[in-house]
Amino acid sequence: MSRETIAAAAVRIMRERDVKIVMWGDGILADIGGAVPVKGDQSTHPLAQMQRVLAALGRDDRFEACKIRGHDNAGRPRTVRGFELKEASR
Repeated sequence: MSRETIAAAAVRIMRERDVKIVMWGDGILADIGGAVPVKGDQSTHPLAQMQRVLAALGRDDRFEACKIRGHDNAGRPRTVRGFELKEASR
């Protein structure tokens, strides 16, 4: 029985929701992480899932890494990792 990878789940969910880019803090990252069973004692906490998903997308050639500059809710400048689903995979 084959198991869907995190990156495959990301492609599927991003296509379903017509999302082209995901970045740190997006709720969709927790949805993607929740769609793939966690092995062993890995945390299912949403922040841990976000890290796991971003790491998986960074290893997959269907995604292009980017940095996104913005501000947090207190107005402080912040740069976060993001991944764009390449045109060929949309």
